This record gives sequence, structure tokens and C-alpha cells, in this order.
Amino acid sequence: PAYIVFETTEELSAEFLYYYLKSSLGVNLIKWYGDRGGVRSALRYNDLCEIDIPDLNLNQQMSVLKKMKEANTEIDEFNNEVHCQEQLISKLRQSILQEAVQGKLVPQDPNDEPASVLLERIKEEKERLIKEGKIKKEKPLPPISEDEIPYELPEGWEWVRLGEIAIINPRNDIDDDVEVSFIPMKLIEDGFSNKHTSEIKKWKDVKNGFTHFQEGDVVIAKITPCFQNRKSAVMRNLKNGYGAGTTELYVVRTYANTVLPEYLLALFKTEAFIKGGVATYTGTAGQQRVKKDYIENLLLPLPPLNEQKRIVEKVDQLMALCDELEKNIEQSKNDSELLMQSVLQEAFKEA
Repeated sequence: PAYIVFETTEELSAEFLYYYLKSSLGVNLIKWYGDRGGVRSALRYNDLCEIDIPDLNLNQQMSVLKKMKEANTEIDEFNNEVHCQEQLISKLRQSILQEAVQGKLVPQDPNDEPASVLLERIKEEKERLIKEGKIKKEKPLPPISEDEIPYELPEGWEWVRLGEIAIINPRNDIDDDVEVSFIPMKLIEDGFSNKHTSEIKKWKDVKNGFTHFQEGDVVIAKITPCFQNRKSAVMRNLKNGYGAGTTELYVVRTYANTVLPEYLLALFKTEAFIKGGVATYTGTAGQQRVKKDYIENLLLPLPPLNEQKRIVEKVDQLMALCDELEKNIEQSKNDSELLMQSVLQEAFKEA
């Protein structure tokens, strides 16, 4: 059963017990008795019987209950305000990223080499790699129609498809005994961060049945709910520059000195990108994935390389400020818990 049902005696107020077990003191006791080994944590009837209940008469219980309710009301109001602040910071992050990819976050410099030159450089590099047999010639992507363009770009920017400026899901070709970074999904942070950790494996142990990537590649989770949760990152500090990981990733590899991976990551964290990907979901409930066509055909705004650098630097600065704000909020949450414990201890002392 999922619930423990019991009756209280005349000497114990059910409402007092309810608020006590919901308090930080009560919750800690429940966790203590409900998590004592085993595969699953569960609070059994015998565990509940062991939980210490304050030895107070009914009048004292009513006095403590009154103080608990008053404190609860204040803390609920405080937590609601904290929740609103968290939502505002999330919206602020989304706004920062959206302005970044629209060319509104940093000033343009007319002396920057335009993105059209980058496209020519990418075209030449692709032709060279195809000639050398390092990449395969792909089918041409559909031309960009006027109806697809969502907004006007600054001077020097270009609308492009992701598959035109990057390699999607490349493969590595390295010796079996080379040590590499192995990164399962759980080691990629979600949200707006750009962080991951890794394990060390021999290439021969991970080259088959896993996704390949190398230093500087951008990875994007393709399965729900990881995609909506923004599990994406630039692969940095990989062992010997190479890695492998979960098959539930799309890997985007840019051509050298053309598109900054961190700029693409900013775009992949935008709300517009997430919503667009969710709209392409295929598969059964709980196992839905973003279509590869969505990634390859993604329409994206490409700034000049120097402006990409300014954008990435500014985004990093503003996201760091948001991180500080969230740390302050987290501290406020901890303070509210301490307040409730203080109220309870004081009330029990007076009783």
C-alpha cells in the first residue's frame, strides 16, 4: 500500500500530528526511519510507531499548533515569492539567449568580416574533406524560403541551415588502446549550464554502441524529458581530446575558425529551439525523440566570427550573474527551513 492509515487518541490532536510530521523536524524523522537500507525507501507502520512525538498535553499541543500554523503561513508566502523569483530568473536567461541570437545583446562592428565570408570558408573546407574521404557528400538541404525567416538580421549576419555549417553525428577514428572520456546522460548537467563530467575508458570498450564526439563538439540530448530540460553542452577537457557517450545524443561538430561551439550552444538553449524540437517528437510516451531532420534543417542566424566571440563572452557574464541570483535564492530557502525549526523549538520549549 502507498499510505499508512491510523487514528489518534483523545490525548493527541490529529491536526497537531499532521503539522508536526510536515514540519522540518517531522520530515527528517520520517526520512531517518523510512530510509534504513534496502533497494527502496519506504516508511512502514512499525517505523512510524518509532517516531518520537513531543510529550505535550492537549492544551500545549494547541499552543504549539497555533505557532506552527502562523509560521507555516509566513513561510508559504515567502516560498511563493521565492518561486516567483526563480521563474523570473529563468525568463531572464531565456531573454538573454534570445537577444543574443537576434543580434541585440552586443553592438555590431562594421569592420567585422561578414558571415558570408565564413560560409565560403566552410564550403571550401567541406570540399577539401570530401575530396580526402574524411566526410561523405550529403544531399543538398532545402533552400531557405522567405516564409521561414522569423525576424530580420543585423548587417553582416546570414540565415543558414545547421547542416550547412556543421557535421551532424560524426564518427571518430582512433586507436583502440587510447584512453577517452565516457559520458553517460547522467553526467551532462541540464538547465542553462554548460557542464559535464566524465569517466575514463579505453576506446575499444566504447567505440561500438555509443555516440562519438571530440573536443569542441556540441552535444544535445534527443530524448524526452532530457531534451526539454536542456541537457546540452560543449565537450571540453576530454581525455586525449576524444569521447563517447549515450546514444541519446545528437553531436554537432563545427569547422575550424568558422562557428564557435559556445554560440551554437546558446542557440540550442533558447526556448524557440526547444519548442521547435518538441513539435517534431516521434515515438511512444516516455520514449519520444527529436527528429534528426529538425537538427539538420534547423534555421539559424549566423553572425560574423568576431561578433560570435563578443556574444559568447557577454552571455557568459550575464549567466554568471543569474547563477549568483539563484545561489541567493537557494540560501533564502535554507533560511526558511531554519526559521521553521527555530519556531518549533521555541514553541516546544514554551510548552
